[in-house]
Amino acid sequence: MNRQGLLDSRVLEAFPVGLQTVFQDADKRFEVTTGSFCRFEPGQSNSPHAHSYFETCYLMGGGGTFRHGPDTYPIREGDVFTALPHCPHEIIGGPTGLVLVFIRYTLLPSVEPDDVHQRGVGNQAGIKPVVLEHADEKYLPYVRLLCRPASRPVMRRVLEAFMLDIIASSSASPASDDHCNSEVLEIYRVVETVRTNIMRLHTVQQVAAALHMTERTFNRWCHTHLEMAPSCWLRELRMMHAAQRLLMRARVSEVSDELGYSSPAQFSQSFRNHFGMPPKVYQLTHAPRANAPHTRAQ
Repeated sequence: MNRQGLLDSRVLEAFPVGLQTVFQDADKRFEVTTGSFCRFEPGQSNSPHAHSYFETCYLMGGGGTFRHGPDTYPIREGDVFTALPHCPHEIIGGPTGLVLVFIRYTLLPSVEPDDVHQRGVGNQAGIKPVVLEHADEKYLPYVRLLCRPASRPVMRRVLEAFMLDIIASSSASPASDDHCNSEVLEIYRVVETVRTNIMRLHTVQQVAAALHMTERTFNRWCHTHLEMAPSCWLRELRMMHAAQRLLMRARVSEVSDELGYSSPAQFSQSFRNHFGMPPKVYQLTHAPRANAPHTRAQ
């Protein structure tokens, strides 16, 4: 799987900031909120700090140092690491800087205490700040799927599976949910197949055939896993592709041809129906200026 392509295409900007979900297993309740992606320049630090929740980071590129309490860990792309509640920690960019995504979460007893003030965020799962090295094959599908167009219920399900997997890998008493993980990987497989072939898959019938499903099976799959009709999902993917190409300053006629529209006028109408503005206006409004540096507030 190509991490460099993920970074270069600026897909990380689609990481769903503030996505929230609450779920539980037999004895713990998880309250999860996604953070964002952050870039650290060489030598840049976020200064020693602590907070009341767990914070798990996935290092997408570069490398540096993770300081957690009295311990120091070297980190490099593909690593996953967790800061525990109330423990001072710091991230420092290495010689080439680093890029990471982070997720915050708290663990609570499944049964609410009588006294609300006893709702602490102790380390009930026995999670350690261990650095999970070279976790690409296991975790990159989750991050990439969170950065792809999907319904919010599906994204919450992916986030739940992501956190359960990380917690199981980081815990002193691991537990896993193989069914949940296999479901997410199946969603990932389908999404990637359709996304990477979007320029030749113009209809629901073509998508179903590419996935070796009947139309009826594909319809049922979409309603089960994406909670939306196949035609709606395909339209979202096509419009997201169109938007990305316009941001790369492709001509409207080019994008129309790529997506198989009969004319630029038909494409423009579909784009306006989805985004509320014509493609040319979208491009002029949102595409970065030539030679302008790309930045994002941290």
